[in-house]
Amino acid sequence: MATKKAAEGTEQKAPVTYSKEQILTFKKFSTRRDLLTVKLNENQRYTMDQVEAVIRDFMTPKGKKGKVNN
Repeated sequence: MATKKAAEGTEQKAPVTYSKEQILTFKKFSTRRDLLTVKLNENQRYTMDQVEAVIRDFMTPKGKKGKVNN
């Protein structure tokens, strides 16, 4: 795993990223495979947090945030 040296001399691990192809094989995302196939870019790498954000953004209703029509 890649590491980066911080200014203080301590090592920080770079976030682990995955390709679209790898992400689509993960059991964790098996129920969202169709969504991720469409939303993820073939030439980009993603962290787990980024993939979860893509799913969350898609599932969040747009427009009237939290308001109910009466």
